[in-house]
Amino acid sequence: MDGIVYVQVDVTPAYGLLEARWAAAQQPTAIVAWAPLEDGPVVRSYLDALVHVDSRIKGIRRLMQSESDPDFPLQLIDGLRLLPTYDLSFDICIREGQLARSIDMVRACPETQFVLDHMGKPGVQAHVLDPWRAEIEQMAALPTSVCKVSGIVTEADHEHWTPEDLAPYITHVLQAFGEERVLFRRRLAGGHARRELLAVGRNAERLQHQSEVVECQRAARLSTNRVMRRSASPGRRRAPSAPTIHRQ
Repeated sequence: MDGIVYVQVDVTPAYGLLEARWAAAQQPTAIVAWAPLEDGPVVRSYLDALVHVDSRIKGIRRLMQSESDPDFPLQLIDGLRLLPTYDLSFDICIREGQLARSIDMVRACPETQFVLDHMGKPGVQAHVLDPWRAEIEQMAALPTSVCKVSGIVTEADHEHWTPEDLAPYITHVLQAFGEERVLFRRRLAGGHARRELLAVGRNAERLQHQSEVVECQRAARLSTNRVMRRSASPGRRRAPSAPTIHRQ
């Protein structure tokens, strides 16, 4: 294990800074925190305080998947445009029905770096691929975005899923984003994590034989370490790239 990234757990907003301070005290390698980006330009004061908590704060995440307003991603745009000033990225945690609006959000913030969490949570259990596939291609066409392929087992049949259930989704993301813009993190316990990792490796290997992925092992190793690597360099963020880090 190269390190641990603490990711915010959607505490009550009033405790966002306290959560960041608590996370820093646990000595993780990096922290992805919460911030009220929907406040627009006013959020500068919160971000000023947040980045002074600890230099290991590398990004912001919002669990947009629990928002009922389909246009909620668009409400974050003004706040998201401030993140490059603080050298912070943004994790997009949504369900597949929110992907179209999230694409509009990313397109409106060309200077901000984005991580699409869990492949946008496609309908794995129902074996639904469309319109998710086309929307993933649109997201991948935006160079400031990368995609995390891990965690989609939560969208599968929890009792009976197999790596083959994940195959068409993982394959499509690898084809759309390419190896250098795909992340993998391990959070799930034991067997689930190993089987999910196996699914990534198998599908990367298939693409290797089609000359679309050069090294199948690397696809299984990729993780949010690239978020930390790019934040270590001064100046504007570039699309991430990377080895292995395990999120809690």
